[in-house]
Amino acid sequence: ERLKVMTDGEHEVLNNLKHNAMATVDFAGEAIQYANGMAPVEACLLEWSEPDLSVLQSGDVDVVVGGDLAYDEAAMPPLAAVLKRLLRPHGTARHALLACTKRSDSTFEALTMALASRSLQWTVPELPPDAWSAATAWARLGNDFSSCGIERVTLLKIEAA
Repeated sequence: ERLKVMTDGEHEVLNNLKHNAMATVDFAGEAIQYANGMAPVEACLLEWSEPDLSVLQSGDVDVVVGGDLAYDEAAMPPLAAVLKRLLRPHGTARHALLACTKRSDSTFEALTMALASRSLQWTVPELPPDAWSAATAWARLGNDFSSCGIERVTLLKIEAA
């Protein structure tokens, strides 16, 4: 069973990550549980501007999954640099999937420019309607859903160019 590592750059947020994971299991029940119990989860500090990737323990990252990361233009170059280190051929991750809420055109543009500057390419994967329906149901649980609804979310698949 693979370890799931959740990261954030803020110490206060780390305290909530495991709680949120367990609350999600309580809410979803069997839908996200595994046959032999819960997948192990770790919560670790990862500061994009000074990343210590040793917090990822084994170092073998299969896939990077991120949500609501593109909210600060200044943070986009460090984010792209971390992704470059984690993605093949520099790292072990096949690709990254980022669910980006378009809070402003300039922030989203800063993200795409930062990705391009690190020779990372991005595409918008096609998802079946059922997947978007499920995503919408989960998104409604967010405290900022009314201001950042699902129609403003773009899923990006990021890989080395």
